[in-house]
Amino acid sequence: MDLKKTIKNYFRKKSKFSIASDIVFIALVVALLFPSSRMFVVSNIQRITLFQPDVEKKSSPPKLSSAAYQWKFRNMEGEIIEFSRFDDEVVFLNFWGTWCPPCVAEMPTIQDLYDEYGDKIAFVLVSNEEMPVIRDFMDKEGYTFPVYKGIVQPPKALLSGTLPTTFLIAKDGGIALEKEGSARWDGKKVKEKIDALLEE
Repeated sequence: MDLKKTIKNYFRKKSKFSIASDIVFIALVVALLFPSSRMFVVSNIQRITLFQPDVEKKSSPPKLSSAAYQWKFRNMEGEIIEFSRFDDEVVFLNFWGTWCPPCVAEMPTIQDLYDEYGDKIAFVLVSNEEMPVIRDFMDKEGYTFPVYKGIVQPPKALLSGTLPTTFLIAKDGGIALEKEGSARWDGKKVKEKIDALLEE
């Protein structure tokens, strides 16, 4: 039996779900056999399964204190930035790492959101990795949103043991959205939430 006929028979007998499951299984086997491809395979599988975060309005969202706005980090030029620079702005704050597949999976959607809202809200993406590692990742992937290196622990209200963790912070410091784990950030619900925060 020739290969073309074998492939044709395979697709005829299997459901779409079954074919997709086989592709995911093969991708995972490749990731296990070739560790260098693991990040690429895992992050791309996770990218397919991303959902928009829950954007339901909280009745009384917690607010960041004035002390929280004194939190500091460095930009890619090495300048120390105080979070208070973004006071009175809507802030998209994301904690991430280049080694973290869920972080890498959601990055294209963050770039899409930045392309649309980069001149309307502040984007603050913070990693604790060394600057050359962060810079190499950004250059390789072609991302243009602003990234920062953490130099001290974030304020208690923004602490999480999970990467990625994302906050959408209102102009008055209210935490309008908190999401642990990856999400699709360029969807309609997220944009409507941001638009509403911009109008407040």
